[in-house]
Amino acid sequence: MDSIIDNEYNRLSKILKYIENSEEDYSYLINRCKNIFEEKKKKMKEEILALENLKKYLEKNIENEENLFLKNELENELKNLLEKIKKQKKIYKI
Repeated sequence: MDSIIDNEYNRLSKILKYIENSEEDYSYLINRCKNIFEEKKKKMKEEILALENLKKYLEKNIENEENLFLKNELENELKNLLEKIKKQKKIYKI
């Protein structure tokens, strides 16, 4: 689903640039672009919430040495995902 939204977002961004400079009525396309952009923002917010919940879980529940490796791996993955989201938040102005 994410890749579909990303592909639509990229495609519609190009179309939107074209239709903004046109004199014809492209209201359907403009509305479709807005819908895709809103879906993308919603998905980003869901990912942020999921990562915040994962971080809280890690902080509370993974404290013994037996799970230390798992904790480190998950924390590294969390850091990478948070960095990706920060970059995308700038792009999508969330």
